[in-house]
Amino acid sequence: MDRQIKVLFVFTANQYNVLNEMLWKLADCLERKHGFLVGKHRLDDYEKICGYEWDVVFCGQAIEFSKLQKADGRVHMTWFVDHPRYLLPRILPYEQKENVWIGCVDRRHMAFLKKYYGIRNTFFAPHFGWKAKKLLAEPNASYQDRKYGLFFPASNVRWEEDVACRYPGLTGALRTIAEETIRLLLEHTEIPLEEAMEAVLTRYGETEVLELSRECLEAAGEYIDFYVRIYARNKVIRALLNAGITVTVCGRNWSEFPENETERAHLQILGEELPYEEAIEVMADSKVVLNVMPWFKDGSHERIAMGSMNGAVCVTDASEYVSEVWGKTGVVYYDWRKPDELIEKLRALSEDKTEAERIAAEGQRIAEENVSIDNFAEEIIKQIEAACEKVAEGRKKVERIFDTDL
Repeated sequence: MDRQIKVLFVFTANQYNVLNEMLWKLADCLERKHGFLVGKHRLDDYEKICGYEWDVVFCGQAIEFSKLQKADGRVHMTWFVDHPRYLLPRILPYEQKENVWIGCVDRRHMAFLKKYYGIRNTFFAPHFGWKAKKLLAEPNASYQDRKYGLFFPASNVRWEEDVACRYPGLTGALRTIAEETIRLLLEHTEIPLEEAMEAVLTRYGETEVLELSRECLEAAGEYIDFYVRIYARNKVIRALLNAGITVTVCGRNWSEFPENETERAHLQILGEELPYEEAIEVMADSKVVLNVMPWFKDGSHERIAMGSMNGAVCVTDASEYVSEVWGKTGVVYYDWRKPDELIEKLRALSEDKTEAERIAAEGQRIAEENVSIDNFAEEIIKQIEAACEKVAEGRKKVERIFDTDL
C-alpha cells in the first residue's frame, strides 16, 4: 500500500509476559523497519486512545473485544496462541466479524474456525523467536559450557486444583462423551480435539454431529483438552525424573509436583514467576530445551522457536508444521507415550557431544531462516495490507449503493 498504515497495539497482563514480549517485538519491527505508524497502549487506556484514526487494532488472544462495544469499521486483527474454542467467545458478540482477522498457530485451528463458525478471515502465524542477550554478548561461547542440561520452561498445571474443580456440574451424557473423547485422544494422539469429539458422537449414533460437537466443545472442551495435555506432560516429566535425569523448570506449582525422593532430587526449580526475558536467557544457557506440545497437530510452540534460535537442542513431540520446517535433522523427536525411548535419546545426546552440537547448530540455522521476527512481521504485513484493502473496498461498495439509491 502507498499510504502509511496506522496500527494500534493493545496489551494486557498475561502469564509470564510471553505474549506481550512477542507483540512488542512485532510492533517495534513494523515501526522501525517497515514505516508503520504504531501506537502501543494498555487495555486500561483503550477508551482514551481508540478514538484516534487507527486503520488496524492488533491484540493477542482477542483481549480488545472486552472493551469493543460496537462496530467501528476498522480492521481488528488478533493472534490466537491457544485453541480458538478458548478465545472465540470474546469475538462472537462483535457485530462486524467480517472486519476481524484471526492469526492461528496451528493450521487445524483455521479449519476449525471455518467449519464450526464460518469464520474465513484467518491466517497461519506460527511462533517466532529471537536471541537472548547472553547469546548476543558471547557469540563464540561453547555449547558444552552451557550451565543447564535439560530445561522445560512451563508451569505445572494441576488437574484437580486448576481444572477439574471448575466442572462440578459435568455429569450424565456430557461427562460420558467427554471421557470417551479423552480416551480416544490418548489412543490416537495424531488427531485434534474436534475430530475426536465428532468420532465419539458418531459412535453413539449421531449423524448430524457438527452442531452437537460444537455445543459439547463449548461446554467441556477445556476439560478434555487440559486432561490430555496434563496427562502427556506429567508422563514425560515423571519418567525423566525417575530415570535420574535432572529437569530444570520455571513456572507455577512445581514444588507440589514430586511424589517421591527421586523426583525431588532431580527437579530443579528456578522460580515460580520467572520473567520471560530471564527464561530466554536460561534457554541460551541450556544444552537441551524440552517441549511437550499442547494438543496442536499442525502447529508451533514458542519453546521450539526460542530454544532453537538460542542454540539449544530442541527435543519435542512432532506436529506436521514442525516436521515441515525443522525436518529430521533440526530437532529431536519423541513420542510421549514411549518415555523410555525419550530417555535413551537424551542419554545418547549427553554421550555424543559432537552430534548434540550438530543438531543444535542445524536447528539454530533453520530457526534463523524461518522463524525470526522478520519472518513473522512479513506475514503480518501481508495480512494487514490485504485486510485494509478488503475493508476499503467494502466501504466503496456501500457508498456506491447509497449513491445509486439517492
